[in-house]
Amino acid sequence: MALLLGTHALCLLSGGIFLYFRPPLGTAPAASAERQAEAPIVIRDPISAESAAMATQAIAYARGAPTGYDPVEALRLANQMAPGEGEKQVRALTEDGVLGIPPGAKSAAAYLAWFRENPEAALHLYLGTNHVRKELLAQALEQIPLQEHIALAKKFPLFYRGLSRLYELLAPRLAALDAKEAAALIQGNFSTSTPGDPIRDVVRAWPSDDFDGLADLAIAAKDPALVMLVLEDEKNGRKAYQLFRLLKSRGYLPALSEKGPYTEHGLRRRLCLHAGPEMPLDERIAERGWAWGLSKPSAVNREAALGLFALCDVHNSMNSGHDLRHAFRHGVMTAEQVLAAVETALPELTAAAAREVRLNVFRVLAWENPLAASSLLASLPEKERKPALLNYSTSDFIEGNPADFHAIVALAPGPDSPEETQARTAAWEEFSKGAYRKSADDYIEWVRHLPHGPNRDAARATLVQRIKHSPHLYLVEEFQKP
Repeated sequence: MALLLGTHALCLLSGGIFLYFRPPLGTAPAASAERQAEAPIVIRDPISAESAAMATQAIAYARGAPTGYDPVEALRLANQMAPGEGEKQVRALTEDGVLGIPPGAKSAAAYLAWFRENPEAALHLYLGTNHVRKELLAQALEQIPLQEHIALAKKFPLFYRGLSRLYELLAPRLAALDAKEAAALIQGNFSTSTPGDPIRDVVRAWPSDDFDGLADLAIAAKDPALVMLVLEDEKNGRKAYQLFRLLKSRGYLPALSEKGPYTEHGLRRRLCLHAGPEMPLDERIAERGWAWGLSKPSAVNREAALGLFALCDVHNSMNSGHDLRHAFRHGVMTAEQVLAAVETALPELTAAAAREVRLNVFRVLAWENPLAASSLLASLPEKERKPALLNYSTSDFIEGNPADFHAIVALAPGPDSPEETQARTAAWEEFSKGAYRKSADDYIEWVRHLPHGPNRDAARATLVQRIKHSPHLYLVEEFQKP
């Protein structure tokens, strides 16, 4: 019992910390209180059966988990509720916002009825707890006019968790308007020149099948930033590439560079890098060459472009969908299985640059377990394996702790060729900068106890250069000895 009470107290304490930046549960903002004092609750007209189609479209747009309820049935039940009944039921079902709204048409109907009567208070429950499913929120917002949707969103501070979804759900509603009408609404309510403005959430949620409309919107608003927000979204290369091709075909790219932060060269260079496998490889290479000012990339430039694409695509592939790093970390997948999964996800790139894909998978997995990840390099010739360990991996460990850094460079034993000695020394030189800066005394002591070998020699030599102009100058003679 004491253990249970202690655990419960800990949960309450953590909940209190979480809610510190949230408004008290079960209450509406001050603006809502004023609204209720000034006028009685407005009962909106019952929603017609025809409106169910719009609600269903909104739910389809709010992609994610299954709805868990029939939206048409929820609307029918909401229309039958007496004034105040929806709020009463929602507060009872959720213990005044502590729990989430349970699945089912009846509970969804209660929230829809409450939202129809008092959108601000109902939305406050969503923002304060994040316990309202996004598909239900989408359906609720379809009950109010677009202008009220915008005004409602703007009443809440931007730091509220979940507020971005409120802006994302504006995208399909704006997309349904004439370009000039949508441009007027955006210009009157948002600013593309203000960092953190919610217009970013609106534009990046724009329906992919209506990029013609987004381009028309940007032209109507005379604001290239509206499409730049999508083109610069490195987390969604597919959307960026689709929009890029459309703008290119319409000759709109030069206009983008007039007001945007990038020249047309810079924009195309970024796009071909972050568009990912959605962009055909030959087209990516050609765009990269164009950005470099080349009409036709040479073999050297092609190889350099493939290296950049592999670096970017492998990291993106391993950080999206199934968490391959987590599976490798916990022994669920071997390094070879992770590589196979990445190669399957990137077939065109793998066919053109299998070695670069393999090296970059190793580069990511080495963070988790250097020894287990090193099996990916076993098939490489010795003259390629050591440079891969020293050049491809150590750069990722420059800011890491000494033990991790040593674990990775220790996988490349001596003796070294002159080129390998230079690469090993360069790696230790870079690492020692940060390690000495962070904790000079601890790093010096750690280097003292390194085992004999090429890594100890490189560590001591680079440390000498570090301390020659420091308060540890008196240690130079000690570390110059073999």
